[in-house]
Amino acid sequence: MNSELRQRLYAEATELAARHPADLESAVARGHERLRNRATLLSVLTAVAVLAAAAALVIVRLVGPAGGDASRSATVIGIVVSAPGQQLPPGLKIQASAKATLSDGRTRQLEDGVVWSSANPSVVAVDGAGLLTAVAEGSTAVSATFGGFTSSLTFSVVPGSTFTPTPSVTVRALQIDPESTSVRAGLTTAFSAQLRLSDNSVIPASQLTWKTSDEKIATVDAAGTVTGVAPGSALLTATAKDPLGASYEALALVVVTPPEVVRVQVAPATVPPLFVGDRPVKLTATVTYTTGKSEVVDAVAWSSENGEAVRMDDHGNAYPEKAGTSRVTAMYQGTTSQPVTITVKQID
Repeated sequence: MNSELRQRLYAEATELAARHPADLESAVARGHERLRNRATLLSVLTAVAVLAAAAALVIVRLVGPAGGDASRSATVIGIVVSAPGQQLPPGLKIQASAKATLSDGRTRQLEDGVVWSSANPSVVAVDGAGLLTAVAEGSTAVSATFGGFTSSLTFSVVPGSTFTPTPSVTVRALQIDPESTSVRAGLTTAFSAQLRLSDNSVIPASQLTWKTSDEKIATVDAAGTVTGVAPGSALLTATAKDPLGASYEALALVVVTPPEVVRVQVAPATVPPLFVGDRPVKLTATVTYTTGKSEVVDAVAWSSENGEAVRMDDHGNAYPEKAGTSRVTAMYQGTTSQPVTITVKQID
């Protein structure tokens, strides 16, 4: 008890007793009660100060001391729970851990301030430090909470199983599949991207974005679907993050080839009967591509089923040579047009 406070209370009690001797006992009792109230208040204030100091210590340990590098002022944007294995035999104890993902892409191992819990302690129990105990057969989730963020991991207790620690793996790179391909202008092809781990396994990438080096050659959407626009080549860039927030980038090549011909159409579609010796009839071939574009093409291969009756030159001219009927077609890049029937009559 504070000696100065004790003396002051004693003096007050003595003065009161001198004036009212009969009240000495009650004065002393009141003095003790006041003393206890002050001592209680002092204890509460001390406890609050200790908790505040502990909270400040957790923050300092996580983001670093004030006045340091600006990158150390990063904030927590999530946490991730990990453990050396998730299939446990009954009675096994393993240590789980939690990492904080910071806004600048770094991670920090969490030691203080983490609240651990088990969805079913009768299957897997967890203490305040993240030490797990496999209790009985079943499956349950164990969660860690820190700064308003929660992460969970599911554990299975399997009687008779042998615990094999999960090897520590890290992300090696972001991988695009395929690394290169070609697509005709007007058509589409799909790309995908995954994070390849140090054990050569792969996991889906999060926050995946795509971009193309030249949208006049090829475009790409958010799902990695590439559309060929015009002949040429373009680089695709995929950017993604791993579960802890670290960024990765990968490149792929797409070569766009000329568009595919989907239709060749000869005009006119019908030709009135011709007479031997008439002037030639000019035919044209319109080509339609996978891009939807259509154009008249001169460099087509003309063919006459009955060349004696109708002779075709390289420019689409049909010459009536002899009485008879012939079907004329045009072919371009392996695609043949509909036939046009031409009848030639003999002049009487």
